[in-house]
Amino acid sequence: MDCTLYLIAKSHGLSDDDFYARLEEAVRSGVSMVELREDNISSLDFYKRAMRVRDICHSYSVPVIINDRVDIALAAGCDGVMLGENSLPVKRARELMGSTKIIGTEARTIPEASSAQLDGADYFCIGPFFGDDFITTHQVFAVTDSVRIPAIAYGGLNEENLDIIADIGIKGFCVSDLVMQSDNITMTVWQLKRRAVEVIK
Repeated sequence: MDCTLYLIAKSHGLSDDDFYARLEEAVRSGVSMVELREDNISSLDFYKRAMRVRDICHSYSVPVIINDRVDIALAAGCDGVMLGENSLPVKRARELMGSTKIIGTEARTIPEASSAQLDGADYFCIGPFFGDDFITTHQVFAVTDSVRIPAIAYGGLNEENLDIIADIGIKGFCVSDLVMQSDNITMTVWQLKRRAVEVIK
């Protein structure tokens, strides 16, 4: 599982055609994982969008993760699910999805990360690194050093400040509007991937 550049794809503010075109450019340019996150749409529309996103991403061998919705992930034949604090427990999601699907969750503390690993999570997201309620690099390293599953950083990260995640056990980082709203998605992804290779060991 390559989580180096983890794209959270949201269609908000974009037409369907623009959303799918931008997503395809992103995965073609080097995004390594895609999480589809949708709010305020029906289950049917989410399912249809998930299938379209799956087809686009799988044509470039990029896995698709569905935010929160285990049912949509399974029904649309996607690769896994990302679970938040108000989602199904990781252990129950693993029982429902089986051993081959990818399950991610959130963790900010050693007990949370340890529980996620024990319950069957494949990765966890940790952050934010900037803004309100930010987490320090010292705290992050303590958490990543306590488990074997990879940690993906989120929260205000871009090409200029990516050094903050160097040498603290981070295996990838999340981007969203930085890519999906870019005037040049290909260049943005290339630049982010280049910096990622420099800072993620």
